[in-house]
Amino acid sequence: MIPLILGVMRYGLRPRFICVGLAVGMLAAALVVGWQYHVLEMVRPGIHYNPILFSEVAMSAFGVLLAACLTIRDRLVPLYLAGLLAALYCVILSGTRGTLLAIVPMIIFLLWWGWRFGAMGKFLLSRRRVLLFSIFLLLSGTVLLSAGHFVDRVELAIEQTIDYYEKGDASTPIGLRLEVWQAAWLAGNEHPVLGIGEINRQSYITHKITSGELKSDIAIMRNTHNDYLYAFQSRGVPGLLLILLIYSLPMLIFIRGLTAVKDEQLFASLGGVLLTIEYATYSLTSMPMYDGLPLVFYIVITSLCIGIIKHLQSPNSADYSC
Repeated sequence: MIPLILGVMRYGLRPRFICVGLAVGMLAAALVVGWQYHVLEMVRPGIHYNPILFSEVAMSAFGVLLAACLTIRDRLVPLYLAGLLAALYCVILSGTRGTLLAIVPMIIFLLWWGWRFGAMGKFLLSRRRVLLFSIFLLLSGTVLLSAGHFVDRVELAIEQTIDYYEKGDASTPIGLRLEVWQAAWLAGNEHPVLGIGEINRQSYITHKITSGELKSDIAIMRNTHNDYLYAFQSRGVPGLLLILLIYSLPMLIFIRGLTAVKDEQLFASLGGVLLTIEYATYSLTSMPMYDGLPLVFYIVITSLCIGIIKHLQSPNSADYSC
């Protein structure tokens, strides 16, 4: 991250560079996953071999483009809005339930931001943005309601969760995750200082299955599906604190930047906050800090946003060379 941050701090970067790239990329991705889903009849398309990883990147692009639509006064806002809708479409078609959960904390934060900084009043004064977002709400609602397979997967998740707690069924995808989370929690509690490491994980689980503390179904699981519990299991309390710092330190930088007057700095701050919220949410049901595709996206966008903020806070903030 350091070279990217220092480079943008020194030379600057126009937010349009990020937003146009994300919007065009998501529109292209939507065409591909739409073709995979409707023509090739893939149940869970995702371009990348893993629809979960793809959906995390798409949802992250959604958050950054949402920040652009809320803060930047630019004639290309309709393009950002189109890219935002395309990103949501990609997430829906991927069928990934955990990724879409990020919408809940994002909405909560945006409501707080609107109340705390008076941003909602400024937004409502812009008739163009109100019209665009009315269109966005209409289209996104249509996408959500029409995604029958996604609704089916949500209902299935609820059913499998009930089966796990009431019947002890750990053979389903949800049951397996809940059981492997239980295993990680046991490991962290038994070895809170340094954890059990990565090499000893499988032998630890095998031992717990033999002793009857865990169900045999999770022997096939190769990861924890939770960044926090994975860190707690493998590196104990220090590992858990480290991943919390990875999210909290950038969040602190971004929240401080929300008082900015300049649209560019406000975009970088709000986009960074939403991106961090999304990744912190992904980490509850997946492992974006462990998988390469979403991790690279997080590193690049976070670094660029921090660099933009620091550059605009400097005396040379009026100069852009990129």
